[in-house]
Amino acid sequence: MNKGLGQYDDEYRQCPCFWGTTPGRFVGMLTTVVRGGTVLDLGAGEGKNAIFLASAGFEVIAVECSDYALKNFRRRLASLENEVRERLQIVQADVSGYIPAAEFDVVIAYGLLHCLSSISTVRRVVEMMQTCTRCRGFNVLATFTDDLPVPDVHGYLDATLLPRGNVEQMYAGWEVLACENTVLEEAHPTTKLLHRHSICRLMARKQESRK
Repeated sequence: MNKGLGQYDDEYRQCPCFWGTTPGRFVGMLTTVVRGGTVLDLGAGEGKNAIFLASAGFEVIAVECSDYALKNFRRRLASLENEVRERLQIVQADVSGYIPAAEFDVVIAYGLLHCLSSISTVRRVVEMMQTCTRCRGFNVLATFTDDLPVPDVHGYLDATLLPRGNVEQMYAGWEVLACENTVLEEAHPTTKLLHRHSICRLMARKQESRK
């Protein structure tokens, strides 16, 4: 498997909804600071964040490379109301080569960055995110860090683990509304094994005269 492409495919094959339907916590917080607008969801997976935001009235473009994730995504989307489906566009693409055609009010990379091939690729994707964000728009990220190694339950995951503080450094000059470095403890429906990741979550707002 090429690093960065479809790394969770085995899990998506086994389970119709691997990540669940509840949005990421910092994605959920978005609706308290911005009402409506356009969203670019990079590495959208099975669509839990994109569907949540489309249901809240945002116009969403969801970018994902995995056939298996998109199969699960489209299955769930088909069960929703027409008005939600009409606000959500799916684009199948490798984020590391994706070039947005517009600017957005919100750009999300929730669980994407540690799936990319290198720290330099992460930085390039973050720079793209920042560039395609409108002034006073928002970026929301969640990515694994190197405080903890990838657990054995994710032995297939060839992760790029950012050093603690790296995400914050990339958002120097932005208004950081929320940031946390913590440990995530979770179990997935495929293995049901409790495991831990070190993770950074960040929400930041773009200021004038910034990337």
